[in-house]
Amino acid sequence: MSSRLLCALALSASPLAAQQGSIRPIDLPPSLPARAPAPSPQAEPAAPPAEAAAQSTIEAPDVDTAASIAIDAMAAEIAERKRTAELNATLAQAAQDQRRAAEDARAQAAREAEAQHEAALTRHDRAVAERDQQHAAALAEWRRRVEACKAGDRAACAQ
Repeated sequence: MSSRLLCALALSASPLAAQQGSIRPIDLPPSLPARAPAPSPQAEPAAPPAEAAAQSTIEAPDVDTAASIAIDAMAAEIAERKRTAELNATLAQAAQDQRRAAEDARAQAAREAEAQHEAALTRHDRAVAERDQQHAAALAEWRRRVEACKAGDRAACAQ
């Protein structure tokens, strides 16, 4: 039970505090009424003295009513805290799932980028090897013509 509720119940019993206006309102969950329902005034005939004594004992359960309201408020506060804790746990789990999904997506994107980079390197290496082969073939052809030209083949020199 919250200490504010206990203090408020203790202060509400003090008529001096009520007169001075030092009683602060109690924070109750919205599902509970702010005050105990007041008995509806009804015009009844004056009761004989024996019935007046019985009515005074009936008024004593007002303390029980205040206690039951306090118990209900405490139960509602516990239920609200439990619901809040469950909601917080659900939100924390959702945030963790979202972080994990984002991390998995980043890791997948990194793997795909690495695969694309490896593929580009492979294509580049093939292109360089092909150009090297073409260069080696052109150089071999040039050397063959130079040798033919030095040997006296004028047709090889003209090219």
